[in-house]
This record gives sequence, C-alpha cells and structure tokens, in this order.
Amino acid sequence: MNTYFGGSLRALSITFRNIFRPAITEGMRGPEAHEERYRGSFALTHNEHGEEACIACQACAKICPSQVITVVAGPKKPSEATGKKRGWSEEFVINLQACILCGLCVQACPEDALVAVRPQERPGFSREDLVLTRDLIHFKRTIEQKLADMIYEGQWFDPLTDACMAFLESTQERVSGTIRLRLYKGNCTPEGRKSPNAVYDMSLATYTSDEDTYTHEAAKGFIDLWGLPIEVWARVGEKNAEGSS
Repeated sequence: MNTYFGGSLRALSITFRNIFRPAITEGMRGPEAHEERYRGSFALTHNEHGEEACIACQACAKICPSQVITVVAGPKKPSEATGKKRGWSEEFVINLQACILCGLCVQACPEDALVAVRPQERPGFSREDLVLTRDLIHFKRTIEQKLADMIYEGQWFDPLTDACMAFLESTQERVSGTIRLRLYKGNCTPEGRKSPNAVYDMSLATYTSDEDTYTHEAAKGFIDLWGLPIEVWARVGEKNAEGSS
C-alpha cells in the first residue's frame, strides 16, 4: 500500500512540476541539403548495344545486407545484337523504404547494370500520369474544377454538366494498370506503378546508345526552334545598342 501511494505521489509531483512549464514547439524542418555525392535511388542501365545490361545474375540481391532487392530471372535468349545467349530480368524491384543505401549492390554487379542516382524515386498514387499526355492532364483539372462548381451551385441538369462528364469519361478510356502500395505501421506508401497503356518508353528515355528509338538529330532542331525567340530578342537588343551608340 505504501509503495502504491508513494509511486502515485511521485508521479503527481512530476506532473505538477511540468504542468506550468511553457510549451516549446519546434517548427517543421525544411528540405535537407545533401552533399553533391549523395545518392538516393538506383537505375538500370543499357549496354553499348542498347539492350538492358542486367543479366539477372542476382549478385546484387545476394550481397544486399537488408535483403530489399528482388530479381526475377527470365529464360535465357539470344541477344539481337550479338546473337549470343544471355540472361534477362523480367522483374527488378528495390524496396527503397528499407534500403540503407550502402551501395554494395552497385559494386557487386559484374555488368555495371545498376547505378546509384541522385534523385529519390517517389512513385505516385495516380495511374493517369502514366497514361495521359501532359496537356490533357492539365486541361482535365480545369474541367474537374468547373464540374465541381456547377454541382455545388445546383446546375446538375445543365447541358454543360453533361459535356464535362462526357469529356472526363473519354479521358479514362486508357487509364488502367496497377499501383503497388506498402502498408506499414499506419502508413500507405506507393512503391511502383505499371500500365499496359503507359506512354513511358524505356527506349525513348535512354540516350546512351546509338540503337535506341530516339532520334538524336531531332534534338538540335528542337533546341534551335525553342531558343529562336531568345536569339531574335538578343539580336534586336544588339542592333538597338549599336544604333544608339
């Protein structure tokens, strides 16, 4: 009994000592500044023939101390460039939520197929970003806001409401696929997305091979046209400066 009351009195004394202390609240921290050599994610590379360099040897998965790498090896098949049989990976997944970024997987790869990159991979919850074009996504947000305003104002039977609904339904014809989520301790974190209608094309995303589908010569013309207004603006400025002098 004495122990019970003694413990209760000690607990109350701690409560009364702290109850009148001013509250100290720390503000939210801003974005962390990383060193130039910081690497927060990983990427698969292509070899000199434009093929995915990973041969699914699973050396990275075996050496990973956190066991966060999953490599699903496909059947060996001849390379279109060399004709020799080689391994291929059907699926390559790194759980960045549990990765300690030690870099051992990069060092262990015999084909230099895995590299560490600076930006952190942050998949989203939406499949529309994979399927729809940029302009369509931006315009869709305008229609969504207009439709929400009309419904809020009781204009459900307005013909414009039907037109907005028809537009939004047409944008969803190709929206399909799966989103992989991680549920852990009350958190829901997206880890990846894929869709058969995705506009992302790996052969267009790489610039390291002469055999990719991206036309490198087109970049020069695009740069010339994109920078033409600035070039004309500079010429006019130089011409006016010479005339005034």
